[in-house]
Formats: sequence, C-alpha cells, structure tokens
Amino acid sequence: MEQPRELRSSSSSSSLPRLALFSGLGIDHNLYAPQRELPGVRVAMVPWLPVRDGETLADYAHRLAEQIDPTPPLFLGGVSFGAMLAIEAATVLRPRAVFNIAGARRGAAVSPLVKMTCTLAGRMSESMVRLAMGGAGLLI
Repeated sequence: MEQPRELRSSSSSSSLPRLALFSGLGIDHNLYAPQRELPGVRVAMVPWLPVRDGETLADYAHRLAEQIDPTPPLFLGGVSFGAMLAIEAATVLRPRAVFNIAGARRGAAVSPLVKMTCTLAGRMSESMVRLAMGGAGLLI
C-alpha cells in the first residue's frame, strides 16, 4: 500500500515541522480540517488501516506508524482512541511531542463501559459496529 503523500517529507518544505494526527473511533479525518491550514507546520491525517485478527493496540499503532516519515521535526497528536494510538506510535517514531486530546495514557484509565463496549464490538461484524457507533456519540 502506497504511503499517503502528506505523511512523507518533501524536499521543498522539509524544514517545517510535521504534525501527524490520529482521529478517534467513528471519527474521520474531517475532524482536523481546520488544523490543515495552520501556518508554519505541515499537518497530515493518519489514515486508518484494516485491523488484523488478534492484533493488539500496540501492534496496530506500530503498523500505522509505518506510514509516517520519522524524520524530525515530527509531532504526533490524537483525539480519544487516536490519542492512545499516537502514544503507542511514539514508541517507534520518537516525535518531539505527543498531543493527547481526551485520550487515556494507559488501559487502566479507560472506563469499564468503554472496555465492555470494545469487547462486544470485537464479537460483531464491522457493519454492525459502524451502525452501533453512529448511535453512540458519547462513547467516541
């Protein structure tokens, strides 16, 4: 799979810091549309990849990180579940900083309701999960 153009360094603007943003569950890259126009920084949205059976959060985040050029200066950020992915991706990308927006730094900080929802979602088809997430805006 080809890497998205915006996540690669380009020679013309390589001195500008890059900010790679992870969206939350049930939220797409449009959440960050206003940030795309920030002056003095190249902002890129990290696209979701299909989850593999038995894949851990750390494994998934590391696969997402493979899409991102780690060359400094790099910053990561994410909202909710995306913040947890950004923190995990930081272990391999070594950014200058990670912006955690409404996310947990470790699994113990995730509410029991969210854990139960994730467990149930793991037993449902993808189309059922999408339908359920559409009606559960408070969980994302």
